[in-house]
Amino acid sequence: LVAAPYLTSTSSTADGNSREVRLWRRGEELKKTKILIQGKQNDIGFFPWVMHSKEGQVNYISYWYADGTGQLYFFKDGNLKKVLHPTNMTSFHSYYQGSILIQLFEDWREFKKNDVVKIKLETSVPELIYRPESDLGINDIHTTHSRIFMSYTQRAQKKVAELYKNKNGQWIKKIIPFSKNTSLSISSANYFNNTVLYQEESFIQAPRLILREKNKSQIVQKAPAFFDKDKFETIQLYAESKDGQMIPFFLTKAKELKLNKTHPTLLYGYGAFGQSLTPTYRPEIGKAWLEKGGIYVVANIRGGGELGVNWRLQGSGAYKQNSFNDFYAVAEKLIELGYTSTKQLAIQGGSAGGLLVSVAMHQRPDLFAAIVATYPLIDVFQLQGSHADTYGDPQVPEQLAMIKNYDPMSNILAEKKYPAIFLLTSTQDQRVPPLHSRKFAAKLISKGHQDVYFYERNDASHSEFDALQMAMLFSFLHSYVFY
Repeated sequence: LVAAPYLTSTSSTADGNSREVRLWRRGEELKKTKILIQGKQNDIGFFPWVMHSKEGQVNYISYWYADGTGQLYFFKDGNLKKVLHPTNMTSFHSYYQGSILIQLFEDWREFKKNDVVKIKLETSVPELIYRPESDLGINDIHTTHSRIFMSYTQRAQKKVAELYKNKNGQWIKKIIPFSKNTSLSISSANYFNNTVLYQEESFIQAPRLILREKNKSQIVQKAPAFFDKDKFETIQLYAESKDGQMIPFFLTKAKELKLNKTHPTLLYGYGAFGQSLTPTYRPEIGKAWLEKGGIYVVANIRGGGELGVNWRLQGSGAYKQNSFNDFYAVAEKLIELGYTSTKQLAIQGGSAGGLLVSVAMHQRPDLFAAIVATYPLIDVFQLQGSHADTYGDPQVPEQLAMIKNYDPMSNILAEKKYPAIFLLTSTQDQRVPPLHSRKFAAKLISKGHQDVYFYERNDASHSEFDALQMAMLFSFLHSYVFY
């Protein structure tokens, strides 16, 4: 086996991932196995993957540096072999006819930034597969024997397309039909033929599973609906951010809702790591929020991938403040259009989105009535420069000044009035340790702020919820924005 174990504190990175790859033979004690490669403690770490195809099984490893760049290796004849590619890229962990697939984040050889390229493992020979439009962000890629299925987001609309070679050897993109404000995502692909399962859902439509085979699609399974979707609608709107950039957002509401600034509104955001927030069915939102008269809003702020790689870069690193400004612009637009008021506007974010709402708490306390931060990253300086490509580099003076300006732990003041906040974390969260939430709650309380609610689970991994936490979350929100 090729393993990337977490054995001791010295064999793991500051991120909690393995910094070693070992060759583990049957009967051997793991601690005594041969180390194939070892990384640095301040990097993100190693991640092993197993790919299957008609050509057989392929083991390969991705290694990610502290600045977000990475290097791919594959295992052969008892050794790891490096794949030749630029480190400023992302891997889709997909194997296709002897090649792996990556997307470039910089120009390389004859290829352009954002190109999707396949690279032969044995020879490292690259080939262009797809050149995305500027507003298109690729979420994931799955492969079958002779097809590549690409899940992507364009203008915050999540779609699926097939990529295949025609008789002339040209790569063709064929978009699978979709409905507006509906998300398509790939559930699985069969390595040994050309069948693929994909899922269709929206904010108001329960997921349904669709089998695509021989260029035909059929629904094979439907999830149960938990609320009447015919009573609600989703629209896509735009808000102008501080620098003039137009920020898309989805708004789901009752069809007969009147614009009188009296509706409890929950605004959700993330804006990091190129993750795209697209229409997703959430039964608890339908039952506990929409059916009670609330409005649900999802902001597609920069730092995410909803409008392509550049959208991510414009809200990352030295430009992280753009993410926060975009979020405030959406909030202000909701008030301007008459959907809600500052007294009935709540915000929610988890993980990196927890940082977003914690920053909003101190930068724009005038805008919001209540805040929910789940499994949040809050203490940016605790990262010690890890993920500098996302949050900013404290070693660069200009970026250090930016981080000091937005870091929640550095900016809580006794004389300021802040919105109520509910912090949810877990003792077992290894990705974002509970110390972030504990310290922030303690800081707020020490400064005299009373509306601080804190709950720490001891049995959950990162971003895990159960019915109890959902009940807590919505009880908190209803207490502050429904009246």
